[in-house]
Amino acid sequence: MRGVFLALLLANVLYLIGSRWLAQTVAGTDTLPTALTRIALAREVPPRPRRCITIGPFREATELAAASNLLREIGYVPRSRAESAEVADGYLVFLKNIRSSEQLDRAMGRLRRAGVTDAAIVADGTPGIRVSVGVFNELPRAQQRADVVRKLNLDAEVMERLTTAADTWLDIDLRAAGEELDPATFKANGSLQVKPCPSVP
Repeated sequence: MRGVFLALLLANVLYLIGSRWLAQTVAGTDTLPTALTRIALAREVPPRPRRCITIGPFREATELAAASNLLREIGYVPRSRAESAEVADGYLVFLKNIRSSEQLDRAMGRLRRAGVTDAAIVADGTPGIRVSVGVFNELPRAQQRADVVRKLNLDAEVMERLTTAADTWLDIDLRAAGEELDPATFKANGSLQVKPCPSVP
């Protein structure tokens, strides 16, 4: 009888030890390393922003429409954007170093006698007296007029005339990281540029 009691007692002790060991093992497997606690699903990862480029400047409506149509044909959705810029618009010839009304009268008399009849005072906010002696589309003609004025012992200066123009650019989002577009695809004379879109403030 005593032997049966000791056997039952030993069995109970072994069962208790085994159950505690098993509980600790199972509890240990419930804890994952910190780095593996959460795996993001594909639908939860935000998409990479596409690289935006801009093509332009377009100053003619027909060229802008043609480029927009071509971009749509190859699968892009162009967004037009207006941007003001200073552009060359011919050449001006000015008299320099006119500091008094007497000098101005003498200079205007010489110009009239030499057949230069388009001389006029320019009020553009510049200090001193500025006299325009011609506006020309081509640089050689402007330089020729300046040479005529200098032969009259007058100081002439040729300047590029700049005006403000509203340019239009086409912004598109590229589909692949290494993708590039050749501006000659849209205009063969090389006057177009391809560059990154301006950052949004």
